[in-house]
Amino acid sequence: MPTEGVNISTLIRSMAAAGATPEAIALAVEAIESVQALIDAKRAAARDKKRRQRAAANDQQGHGEDIPGTVPGQAGDMGGTVPDSLPLSPPSPKDPQTPKEPQPPLTPTCGVALTRKAAGFGPPDGVGIGSWNTFCQQRKKALTRIAYDRIVKTLAEGAEAGWPPGELVDRAIERTWETIFVPKDRRNGHHRPANDHQARETYRDPLLQRMFEDG
Repeated sequence: MPTEGVNISTLIRSMAAAGATPEAIALAVEAIESVQALIDAKRAAARDKKRRQRAAANDQQGHGEDIPGTVPGQAGDMGGTVPDSLPLSPPSPKDPQTPKEPQPPLTPTCGVALTRKAAGFGPPDGVGIGSWNTFCQQRKKALTRIAYDRIVKTLAEGAEAGWPPGELVDRAIERTWETIFVPKDRRNGHHRPANDHQARETYRDPLLQRMFEDG
């Protein structure tokens, strides 16, 4: 129903003369007022939009004249700059960082934690975690990579000579050694040496002792 230019008073008189009931007249007036309010709201929104466009154009002075069909303040900007009032698409969120998985120990520890001096160096193959912790604990210094590699190499040489790695570590614990020695007399199936005097004397050598402690 067109409402612009309609005089509600004139409409009421015309409807009353035509025999319309008061209820019909009231409904017609209510409908006209609702449509008129909607038209007024659209006009207010259009005015606000033009006001924002003029403000954007003023903010972009010096970028050239607007070209029909372009955003105000954007035409003539040969650099392709978009006005501040029309931001680019929102920045994408930063990619979530995948947490680093903890490095597993060199060998299983069977639920027993390594001591502070053995931290980062699991027991070599064939050596129990308990014996390894005890051996590392009796050392004056914590293990280093050089010292650890030397011990692993010595245990491998002892295994070739027939000495189980665990037994060599236990021997070192019994004698409070800070490194591993392979007895010279055994183990190709012959006899165990009567004593380890020679090994103890070797360890007492000042040069060897300082070398192992520095490792």
